[in-house]
Amino acid sequence: MRFAIFTHVEHANKGADYSAYAPYIREMNIWLRHVKQLEIVASLSSNNNSTTYEVYQHDQISLTSVPAFNLLGLKNIFRSIFLLPLIAVRAITVMHRADHIHLRCPGNIGLVACICQIFFPNKPKTAKY
Repeated sequence: MRFAIFTHVEHANKGADYSAYAPYIREMNIWLRHVKQLEIVASLSSNNNSTTYEVYQHDQISLTSVPAFNLLGLKNIFRSIFLLPLIAVRAITVMHRADHIHLRCPGNIGLVACICQIFFPNKPKTAKY
């Protein structure tokens, strides 16, 4: 099964491995015991805080990087208007390839994915709130 996760949690790249906030990774590693392939849609950060980050325990991971965005301030609102179509296209592309869609909410990427998942009514989905 190809499992797609849409999350606002920033990820870092450690060579061939991806890492993120440790409590989130520990939970996702439990889920990932049941999937063959994992695709993550999240922002990729250059900050790799080794004290609070852990690595996914899975051997077939791909990450589709989307820019982080927020709506705090006029400048960020205008920036987001231009970023949203890019994020939506990447989300829809990943959803098309996925066998199961997993939305991590609340979060900005999760909100965009909630809207995009409407185009895939027959795909199984889960949401973690």
